[in-house]
Amino acid sequence: MSSDADTTRSQFASRLRALLAPVAQNKGAAIDDPALLEVATKVVEAFMKGDTTGGLSRAQIAGRTNGAVDEDLLESRLNLFVEMGMLNTFHGRKHEQRYRLNSISAVGLLVYERLQERGGMDELRTLLDRTRRLLKGDFIDRDTVAAEIRKLTGLLTVFADELELLTVSAPLSVLLGERRLHDHGDLLREVREVNGLVTEHAPDLDHAAVKLIGAAQRYFDAVQNLVQRVYDDGGETRDFSVLEPEAYFAAAKSATIEQLAAVFDGVVFDAPSLHFDTTEMAEHLAESKPKSSRRIRPPEPAPSEETDPLAAAEARRAERTERRIQRAEQLLDGRDEADLTGWMISAGWRGTAEALADLAALDVDREQHYTIETSDAVLVSREAEPTLRSPTSLYAERPDIPAEHGDGEQQTISQEAADAS
Repeated sequence: MSSDADTTRSQFASRLRALLAPVAQNKGAAIDDPALLEVATKVVEAFMKGDTTGGLSRAQIAGRTNGAVDEDLLESRLNLFVEMGMLNTFHGRKHEQRYRLNSISAVGLLVYERLQERGGMDELRTLLDRTRRLLKGDFIDRDTVAAEIRKLTGLLTVFADELELLTVSAPLSVLLGERRLHDHGDLLREVREVNGLVTEHAPDLDHAAVKLIGAAQRYFDAVQNLVQRVYDDGGETRDFSVLEPEAYFAAAKSATIEQLAAVFDGVVFDAPSLHFDTTEMAEHLAESKPKSSRRIRPPEPAPSEETDPLAAAEARRAERTERRIQRAEQLLDGRDEADLTGWMISAGWRGTAEALADLAALDVDREQHYTIETSDAVLVSREAEPTLRSPTSLYAERPDIPAEHGDGEQQTISQEAADAS
């Protein structure tokens, strides 16, 4: 269950305990979980389905809940309902198994539901209506009207005190629930109507009516301050639940583009990416007419006395190839293949990297006959350098070793390769 739903359930549990406090023997008399109230609702609905002339047994009550309540929970709540008089037997006998519903409990459920949905505001509106009817009657009982006005003034004062405290101390989730309960924009108008009726029909009660107007104005200001706190906190946290969906729908239809865009002031977005499909691209290319221009041949460079750069580059390439062949032959040591895995440990990081680069260049050179193979396996050694390496082998395909790589020069080549490593 979401945190908002948990907050709403907790708020209602607090109101339920407050409602039962005047008639509770101790603080444990009120339920702590509003979900238990749903069990009572299901039991009352079972009796409202008709055919209850002879009462209902426990099995019939359970059957009419359609399995919506756990059997053990229902049984324990039925025992409590019998003890507290919500369910009564026809003759008051202890072992009777058929029950009738106490109408007071059914009416009480309506009060609890109204408390959950309206937070007690309906009772305030009922008191306002009763006061208006008393003032409009043919015979005005001034004492009764004065008492009603005092009750109205007191209730509005209590509501204002509570809202002022919540506005400065409660989190946003609690304020959202309270705002929905106190969304009564016409309440101040109704109080002023009562004040007008007092001036017209009972002017001697003007002093009490003025106090009522003051309490109503204070309550209205407290509601406005709470709503402003909700808007401020919701705006800072970008919480879009502070407004009802209808408000956003109305804004989308009536607000200007600038007003709608202001909601996202300070929000950073990624730059939009351009999208072109091949059909659109072909159409744009077909419609475009690039300017034609004649390309002017650049002037021929003056003859240079320097060495031919292509020949110099070829000589450098041949020199690199010769050096790589010498390195390969040094590692092969006269054989057609060699395992380089152990050699890489003594060569170190730099020597290994340089040698593998040269051997890889020979491998891809089609004029050469050297091949290097590296396994997918990875060897790890904390003491060796490099610490990570893969088994590597070098192969040569040559029918005869060229004379320049014979025994007479082999020691020199090996020494040069070792120095390079």
